[in-house]
Amino acid sequence: MQLIMQGASGVPQPLPEGDNFIHTGPMGDCVSIIVLYSYDAKRYGSARGWHGLGGAQVVNMAAMMVGVPNMAITQVIIIPGSLQQSDYARSQNMAHVNAGLGAHGNVNVRYVAGRSQATVDRQGLVT
Repeated sequence: MQLIMQGASGVPQPLPEGDNFIHTGPMGDCVSIIVLYSYDAKRYGSARGWHGLGGAQVVNMAAMMVGVPNMAITQVIIIPGSLQQSDYARSQNMAHVNAGLGAHGNVNVRYVAGRSQATVDRQGLVT
């Protein structure tokens, strides 16, 4: 599945059951956030993503976390675009995501820098 670039009025895009990959598409000042959950010892049964037009602050983290278990095996993957690679941007992106996790304090938050686009599979591999 290819994520559609969305602003603050967007919605999380669920990965269809028959699809094994979420592609962020090219990102400059955008940040994509992928949530993987319901792990069955082989793969994540559920995944959703948001390609945030302009950065992480447009991603509605409450909507991203609806129905997601608060477990350490759950992954929240932050992938910043090429213009979001500074330490300041990283700090702001992490702060937005962490503030939006609410009651999901046990999930595993990963920050994958150094890319202008990425693909995430159902095993949590980012390429």
